[in-house]
Amino acid sequence: MAKFSWVGFLCALTATMLWSSLYPVGRLLMLSGVNDLDPLALTWIRLFLSSVFFIPFLCLKGSGGTLCQAVKTDWKKLLLLALLGNVGEGYLLLASLCWTTAARASLLANASPIFTVIIAWLLLREKASWKMLSGMIIGFAGIIVAMGLTSGADCFGGGGLKGLLGDGLALASGICWAAYTVCGAEISRKYSDSVAIMTIAFAALILLPFVIFKPGCLASLLALPWQGWLVVLYLALLVNGWANILWYRALKTLSAGALGSFGYISAGLAAVMSLIGLKEHFSLTFVLSIVMVLAGVGLMLTPKEEK
Repeated sequence: MAKFSWVGFLCALTATMLWSSLYPVGRLLMLSGVNDLDPLALTWIRLFLSSVFFIPFLCLKGSGGTLCQAVKTDWKKLLLLALLGNVGEGYLLLASLCWTTAARASLLANASPIFTVIIAWLLLREKASWKMLSGMIIGFAGIIVAMGLTSGADCFGGGGLKGLLGDGLALASGICWAAYTVCGAEISRKYSDSVAIMTIAFAALILLPFVIFKPGCLASLLALPWQGWLVVLYLALLVNGWANILWYRALKTLSAGALGSFGYISAGLAAVMSLIGLKEHFSLTFVLSIVMVLAGVGLMLTPKEEK
């Protein structure tokens, strides 16, 4: 029997719990103020604050040489990961929260395990066991059930054509995250959590010109009250920075396919948070879909037997 890594599991679970809060908190932050916060502005400020805090932190821990070596040797790979996992996934997800509910965005974004397994097989030839494939199918069936329902609403409203646009953006963010997880597997074993922080820094630099020149983008940040800035700090330092570090530590001991299955747990947690915090409307069928995806997790995380 393959040895199960509790350290990797706990790191991935903690990161997942932090990321789950992004859906309700992000939607609340962008739509509850006098002026809506631009998702591009929120994406950039999260990346920027994470970089400013965690790069000096890692240098104090003695990882400064590793950071420099990563940039010097593998800057192309870091750039690709930044585009996939921070620019692509980060912006598309926050943009989706402007149009659809947090629970629906979470379910679609966390369809990423489906694409993680597929991309891992295409690029890494990583084989999936019958349990992983079965769990993937059951979880995806749960998502299909949820998406077949009439678009839900929360305290901000929701549904209609705008809801469909938000659903599409959320699904696209999930595909970006799947590619990020698979493409980052090898380099994470080489540089550990330094990879996560450097991709965040690269992404902040990539988005900076867009933030400066997009009309009203910086103004939406400056209009935030101090309570909004506390939420931004939470999203930047914990949900973005610390969660990414934990994710890469988990990637050192868990396969890309198994790690991707944590997206199903995120979907369930985000749904509960959305129900409580945003008063989203849930039906019994929607609850059934969440049970299905969580059941799929159990199968996907079961260690496969060695021959």
